[in-house]
Amino acid sequence: TIGWLDVDNLERAATDFSKNYQQFMRAPFYIWNERIEPTVGTPNYVPGAGAFLQSVVNGYAGIRLHTEEMTLRPRLPPGTTRLHIPQIGYMRANFALDIRPNGFTLTFQPAVMNPQIRIFVDDEEHPVCSGCSFEGTHNATLVLARSSP
Repeated sequence: TIGWLDVDNLERAATDFSKNYQQFMRAPFYIWNERIEPTVGTPNYVPGAGAFLQSVVNGYAGIRLHTEEMTLRPRLPPGTTRLHIPQIGYMRANFALDIRPNGFTLTFQPAVMNPQIRIFVDDEEHPVCSGCSFEGTHNATLVLARSSP
């Protein structure tokens, strides 16, 4: 799923996303099973749940950590109208990510912000501020600005 989203193939991403969890879910509690066959494999297969979460957070929410920045390329998972992640932290900047059909919102929580963070939404820089919200449609980047030598 994540790889297909990286190359903007939403159709293949959606197919893999569905295929990688729906057939492994078991009623009545809809927990993950290790194998497709209902009587074979480990029940309550926690790595399966972890892979699902990784597809949501790093795939559809598009969150990536790099050496000196965090990037986001938010998209909605198939069949949903909203994805809300209430708290994401990066270098003392805590924010919520709310993804909707027409874009996303980053809402920074009231706190002491790291003055070395630079915020870009849709490639436009915004001032670092506590309690602010920024709307976007394509991407966001939080960059750790290096101090001058």
